[in-house]
Amino acid sequence: MKLFRNLIVFFLAYSLACSFNPGVLFNRVINLNNFIHARKSLEEIMDKQESVFGIKFSEKPTVRFHLPEDYSSIQRSLIPGVYDFNEDVLYIDLKKTFTSGDGFIDKFSRKVRQEFSNMGFIDEILAHELGHVYVDQRCDSLDIPSCYSYRYNKKFAEGFRFINEGIAEYFKKSIFPESELDYIEEYGFVAPILNKYGKPGIDFLILNPPKSKDIENKKSLEKYRRSFE
Repeated sequence: MKLFRNLIVFFLAYSLACSFNPGVLFNRVINLNNFIHARKSLEEIMDKQESVFGIKFSEKPTVRFHLPEDYSSIQRSLIPGVYDFNEDVLYIDLKKTFTSGDGFIDKFSRKVRQEFSNMGFIDEILAHELGHVYVDQRCDSLDIPSCYSYRYNKKFAEGFRFINEGIAEYFKKSIFPESELDYIEEYGFVAPILNKYGKPGIDFLILNPPKSKDIENKKSLEKYRRSFE
């Protein structure tokens, strides 16, 4: 905290002396601080998830602190982070919630408070996306072709997405219990299964996802869930 304050004071003084736009420099300081925080948090969150779930990531994912270049403007406005299983890359947009515009001096105190409150938001994104990382790594470890074909098979694609997002939310919620759920139904479905079976439950879900047509049918989805009992 003290180091961050010193950086703010330095860049503010420097910008005023050189007639630079202090808002731009402030953003650069914020992004640098977020970058340092995210790199440190990634390993800490992976360690916590391994301890809590009794799992082991096969390797630390490649992380890029921006969204994929081919993302549309709409996707960029809505998505703070994504894991690309084709590239094995975790993307996270550190700038999305930290843009400062004009009126830098008036907004200074609020921006500093926002920056530190949003550190938790970065951690939650990482925790969720690491759930996708683990599912992808389990597909590699299990070496079963169907684990990959489910993503493209129309019969199972929506079912695989359903359990994949549920597992990712479980990974986030178990580490950050106060975090808000982005996939409520998906989490509600997988949580009882993972609470009871842990890692074996994850493996069974990703190798036996519900059919896409069953996702909208509560009776069929409940029948599928009961198969775990």
